Amino acid sequence: MDSTQSDIFNELSPAKARKPNNLAMLLLRVVFICVSAGVATSIVQGNQSGPDWQPYAIFSGVMVMALTVIAIDVFIPRKRIEVISAIYFGLFVGILLAYLMSMALNPLLQDLAYRGSVT
Repeated sequence: MDSTQSDIFNELSPAKARKPNNLAMLLLRVVFICVSAGVATSIVQGNQSGPDWQPYAIFSGVMVMALTVIAIDVFIPRKRIEVISAIYFGLFVGILLAYLMSMALNPLLQDLAYRGSVT
């Protein structure tokens, strides 16, 4: 075997594929953590009622979920694009449907709350 063939086998080895050598992935993960912290802060600011520990619990829960997503990404080095796109599309459609459902039910719930307070 000559040196070019051994170089090709070294490039294709699983140990080489698992090395975190991509600065773009590190940057993307840092941006994801920052966006998750912003979402957690937005949720905490929108929900001012409740016990004193609630904002800390919400922020911690969102950050734990974000770190769990990053840990899954790190520990599963070779992911199929079909699975990733299916998860992304499913989450997007689920969030969109939940938002539309809340918009549709909001007038009904406000009417029920108003009737409940009058009687």
